[in-house]
Amino acid sequence: MGEDPLPGPVSANAERAPAAAEEPIAVDPPADGVASPPAEQLPTPAALPDHPGTAPTTARVEIRADRPTVSLELRPAMDEGPWRIACTIPCGRAVEVDGQEARVAGPGISPSNPFQIAPGTGVLRLRVDTGTLRSRHQGIIALTTGLPLALVGLATYAIGKTEDAPAPKSIGIAAAAAGTTAILVAFPLLRAGSTRVRNDRRRRIATTSDRSEL
Repeated sequence: MGEDPLPGPVSANAERAPAAAEEPIAVDPPADGVASPPAEQLPTPAALPDHPGTAPTTARVEIRADRPTVSLELRPAMDEGPWRIACTIPCGRAVEVDGQEARVAGPGISPSNPFQIAPGTGVLRLRVDTGTLRSRHQGIIALTTGLPLALVGLATYAIGKTEDAPAPKSIGIAAAAAGTTAILVAFPLLRAGSTRVRNDRRRRIATTSDRSEL
């Protein structure tokens, strides 16, 4: 007898014999008669974004002022380079403020002290009460003249009183009076020359001081 020939390749279209039905597997009930709870399914973690969001670097600024020439100026906070105009009144747009310091200035206006603007999606509303450079300069001159004049007058008067000399006493009184008058005039001039910046809660965030740049 010859060997049985090997079976040929089975066609995908050939009929297949039906598979024998599998018998169900019996599951033994638990000993205490209570069915076990189904296994807890952990929530599927949310998919991470392809490009994670970055922190905002701009802020929307709106300015109200008593003069139409007010502008918001910015410069790098680290190297304190030259000031550049970011926007003019009423502004009303997003300004790049990350890593910058700001001030309020304008032609003939005393600049405010530098202040910081935090980046964000809200709106920063600034109210500016401007001071004039002319008033500020006059106030500084009056103050720097009045203080030493008053001191010299008091010293001269003290010398005249010690030596019982009428002339030094009279000169001292006149000089002290002139110096005191100049000081009293200087304060309202300095106030008129001071620029004040407030937020929408009327909280002062910047003003003009002797260290403000002209």
